[in-house]
Amino acid sequence: MSLAPIMRHSDWRFLLRDLKNRADFRSISSLTVGVAQTALAMPATVARWIELFKPALKDKPNLHIVIAGAEWGPDCVDDGRWYQLIPLFLGTEILKVKVTLLGPNCKQTTRIGAPTGQRLKPLSTGSLGWPLIRDRAPVEVCEDTIGTYARDKGLFSVDLVVLSHPGFETHAADWLKQDELAVILTAGVPVAALAYDIAEYLHEIWILETFGYVVSNRAEHNPFSLVEEEALLPSAFGDTLWEILSPPPSPNFVPDPNRIAALKEFSLSSMELHAAGYFPRGMQQGTLITLPGLGELVYLLDEYFVAVNKKMLYRRVGGSRYEAIPHIELLPALIKAYPAQTTSLFERAMWAMKVAKSLQEP
Repeated sequence: MSLAPIMRHSDWRFLLRDLKNRADFRSISSLTVGVAQTALAMPATVARWIELFKPALKDKPNLHIVIAGAEWGPDCVDDGRWYQLIPLFLGTEILKVKVTLLGPNCKQTTRIGAPTGQRLKPLSTGSLGWPLIRDRAPVEVCEDTIGTYARDKGLFSVDLVVLSHPGFETHAADWLKQDELAVILTAGVPVAALAYDIAEYLHEIWILETFGYVVSNRAEHNPFSLVEEEALLPSAFGDTLWEILSPPPSPNFVPDPNRIAALKEFSLSSMELHAAGYFPRGMQQGTLITLPGLGELVYLLDEYFVAVNKKMLYRRVGGSRYEAIPHIELLPALIKAYPAQTTSLFERAMWAMKVAKSLQEP
């Protein structure tokens, strides 16, 4: 049995070459590589997830996919007409696909630095891309949450829900109410999820497990992710594919209050530090690096690191050069609280955030 096109290739170059070799897609070569990748990122990513996690879905005659938490950007290029390439990527062009973009930010973005609440013009490939998709159906757009959609329209026709970068780290209160994500899991609808990198995935599963959700221990790198030029971290749209499993937590599940308190503190400190202009750059908070002569350093924010064993703050001054900042004293209680035994990047990130916050305070 031949592999589906989305599984035959492991990078954009050869996937785009395959499309260009088709008579009906030859003109895709008129698009810049960046524009073509932006248009194809979500349909390619969804097709890849289906092949890896739920290949039986492609055997259905009709497939209704809901993209929950959709935002302006790669989720909805050209009114979503590019999603009609999912059957082509799966190698089963008789499959009929209906896609619903769902979420209050379908026509705006919550990304850092974007104007809050501003309605944006639809993202388009313009006159060069239009001949390729003008005869393809646009998506249904609904500016509701997944829970509201389930209550108002039902889930009987929905075959797959895709959480597009849900960001539980900051949006747990929106997603994890009993009448939101849990409704989908109760109905037994498969739930795909996307993360910007493996580190974000590890953050997300820590949060979900705190609230009693079950997450597959399988995460797959997606070669058809979309690298964003202005990203502060080495991450990409759709980089990591994963799955949230049924059933949802019991209504009687009680989260560990210590984990809840730690998560709230982390979220509040993140917002305060970001508002003050401090961001992670080049790596995720809590990342460990080992340097000759310095040993193990824990990344905080901006250019700052902590050598826990030396109880010393360091600043990256360029390339592989780091300088000690001996006049800034680290609080002994924070050094003592370092989670040395943990394997969880997110637990180290929460500790790093506490240290960064203490350094900002007068």
